[in-house]
Amino acid sequence: MKANRGIHHILSLVVKLYRRLLQKRSRTLLPWTEFRPFTDFIVVHPFVGVTPGENNVLQTTIGEDSGGFSTDEGLEPVPGELLDCNENWPPALGIYWIRIESKAACNGKTKSGYFDYIGQSRNLNPNARRETLGIFRRIQAHYLKILRLPQRNEFWRPGDPRREELAQQHFENYSEFRDFFRDESGNLSYTGTETFNTAFELLTEHHDLDTHGQVKAFFKENVSLRFLNLTEDAEGADVLSRLQNVCLPEFQCNVNKAEAIALKAYKCLYNESPYLNTQPNPTDHSPKEYKKYTENFKGANGLKSTMNKALKIIFILSSILFLVSAFGVLWINLR
Repeated sequence: MKANRGIHHILSLVVKLYRRLLQKRSRTLLPWTEFRPFTDFIVVHPFVGVTPGENNVLQTTIGEDSGGFSTDEGLEPVPGELLDCNENWPPALGIYWIRIESKAACNGKTKSGYFDYIGQSRNLNPNARRETLGIFRRIQAHYLKILRLPQRNEFWRPGDPRREELAQQHFENYSEFRDFFRDESGNLSYTGTETFNTAFELLTEHHDLDTHGQVKAFFKENVSLRFLNLTEDAEGADVLSRLQNVCLPEFQCNVNKAEAIALKAYKCLYNESPYLNTQPNPTDHSPKEYKKYTENFKGANGLKSTMNKALKIIFILSSILFLVSAFGVLWINLR
């Protein structure tokens, strides 16, 4: 009886050790979120005419939408989701992964079968509106690149007569709007990036991206997002201290490191860099750091792996204890 009680006590200690192992893992690992549709995180409004864009000095008409160019290019964080800075403060900073699923990415264009982009957001702009800080601001810029639309700083300077000419236009769709920016040679006056420009040409062979309805449907059905939110790793007992910590050089260094490791993990997974990235960071890091930032990178459940390891430990210890107790009972009987 005493032997059985001793075994029961030791097994209880093993279970407690197992639970602590899981708790420690949940505190130290930074899991990637699963891919979810773009529109789960961001509302896609028309490119022009959305309040308070009506007060914008730049105005035009595209389809049924007329007025100033929409605030934040027509994008708005979904309330209560990760990119909602009013709900989550400090805002989400770290690594984001944009995935475009389309036949355009197949046919030997990519080994992964997707147009992917992995990027980072690590700085808080003190001059920007709180609602648009963090990862949301970076995704906003890529939204325009995907649609081959100009960013606000690529419009003409105040006083340029083409601004007034733009205001008088009534474009049937985004295609006509883009054509307005072409020079005599047919080239767009704004640049974009080579990879995004090529992807747009390929995408438009399979998808119509000319009206707001088509764009909204495309981002709902074909574009998805996932995140490695490093703000969750920022220490601090209150909001102010956590906000101060995400502004430290050490935190920004961790974001740089995480991006480099994510790009390296992607290349190991698909034997190529993300199609939409231009200059992947080749920085190398130790296996321990690598594992911290790539947890669930493939979408696997890292916790399940930990539980299996812990259960194996419990099984081995339990077997050893059983054998020891069995030999103990046998030895007592032989005496």
